[in-house]
Amino acid sequence: MTTNLPALQQAPSHDENTVLGLLEAIPDGVMVLDVSGSVLYANRGAYHMFGGRELVGRDLGLPITLDGRHAEIEYIDRAGCIGRAELRASRFNWLGQPATAVSLRDTTVRYALQEQLALADQVFESAQEGIIVTLPDGVIVRVNRAFAAITGYSAEEARGLTPRLLSSGEHGRTFFERMWTSVFEEGAWQGEVINRRKDGSLYPQSLSITQIHDADGVLTHLVGVFTDLTQDKIAQGKLAEAHSQLSQSERVAAIGQLEKMAAIGQLAAGVVHEVNNPVGFVLSNLGVLGEYADDLLRLVDAYEQDGSHSSECASRVRKIKEEIGYTELCVDLKRLVDQSREGLERVRRIVLDLKDFSRPGEPSWQWSDLHQCLESTLNIAWNEIKYKANVEKRYGELPLVNCAPSQINQVFMNLLINAAQAIEEYGRITISTGCDAETVWVEVSDNGKGIAPENLARVFEPFFTTKPVGQGTGLGLSLSHSIVQRHHGRIEVRAQDGDGCCFRVTLPIGGTAGDATVDQTNMGSLP
Repeated sequence: MTTNLPALQQAPSHDENTVLGLLEAIPDGVMVLDVSGSVLYANRGAYHMFGGRELVGRDLGLPITLDGRHAEIEYIDRAGCIGRAELRASRFNWLGQPATAVSLRDTTVRYALQEQLALADQVFESAQEGIIVTLPDGVIVRVNRAFAAITGYSAEEARGLTPRLLSSGEHGRTFFERMWTSVFEEGAWQGEVINRRKDGSLYPQSLSITQIHDADGVLTHLVGVFTDLTQDKIAQGKLAEAHSQLSQSERVAAIGQLEKMAAIGQLAAGVVHEVNNPVGFVLSNLGVLGEYADDLLRLVDAYEQDGSHSSECASRVRKIKEEIGYTELCVDLKRLVDQSREGLERVRRIVLDLKDFSRPGEPSWQWSDLHQCLESTLNIAWNEIKYKANVEKRYGELPLVNCAPSQINQVFMNLLINAAQAIEEYGRITISTGCDAETVWVEVSDNGKGIAPENLARVFEPFFTTKPVGQGTGLGLSLSHSIVQRHHGRIEVRAQDGDGCCFRVTLPIGGTAGDATVDQTNMGSLP
């Protein structure tokens, strides 16, 4: 690649060589354009931006009327991608002819950084959960709009406070010692807390706290994500009161619906935790990106402090590049942006999957991909499963199935959570699928403690459970059986060879809605 220095009437003088040498040393793109916009000269920086293509003689479509002004432009870089640059132009005489001097400063990275910061800020502010960011000593540095709506404290009022001032006084010292020990020694904590609003009223919240570190692994901030549980607690009280007034048959039907809501409630803290993790590292990345932005702006200032781009300027720029590790910074910048985008995409998937699972009203029958139903359910229940078991997927080829996907998701949820709870330490959950000409089947098996032979025939009975008192209503499998029967399918259970058990759900491919009445005679086990 050559810079195609202009043809001079005579050999360049020492001063001209010095000027040309300085132009070649400048990292920015520098070009000279004639009155029609064609390139008369381009330095190495320009060739680096536009690639190894010949530039002299070409019209790149650059604006040449910005005498003494600057503008943001887009260009096609050496990789064929769209880049952005800040263009400055000024008119002068070039070898006795009117021309325009153009300098191009690549702003692609800075623009991408600004875009990601704006996106992350939008996600932070639009979240339905309250988000609070503090220093390690607990001093609040930022909250989102949901925090203000729930607590009554504006962002300005909350900044500088500590969570201690929001405490209700309902929890003792031991509670908070355990909480902060978990945060600082294990990296996270989640649970329910009663806090105080600005008006003095108390409210329950589901809270998750995680750490944020800088690029060197130093703890810089804590982030808390919480959900106001006030309406949930009121609803639970009303349900308990209404339940006491129901007949036995009405209780069975009501508790069936309650089982679904209980499953969502059981998963709520886990979902908050799963959302908090990506939000936490996106916020952490933003902290590092902010430091990188400061370094890049320092580099830009070094350029702008010396408009002549002298050798002293070039030397100062090289020194700053060495100080900030410019090459490594550019590589890490892209990694952080990609990581943040991946984290935000994870949050989006969790929210969409939870919306599908908790869809209210009459179920909508449609042709559905059962593998997608399984993945959606796993995504929601993952926090309940990942600490108990490794999940193995043995998926076969499945056709679309006509079903009510929100109800089938509930069946899968009950089977997966039961499998995880049956494993006492850390084990394995296997999901297998297959089909024949008229039906599809899904199996969920585990290597947990299994079901006693005398209980196999009773697992689908309402209110039957082998769990300790207070854990489960004994309606999860009964409700699952009712849903599968409504789909004209079968749900069966068998003991595994050695340990654990296996549940198989079989559904007709072209199913139609059936009677919701539970037929106890069809509750059985696999041979």
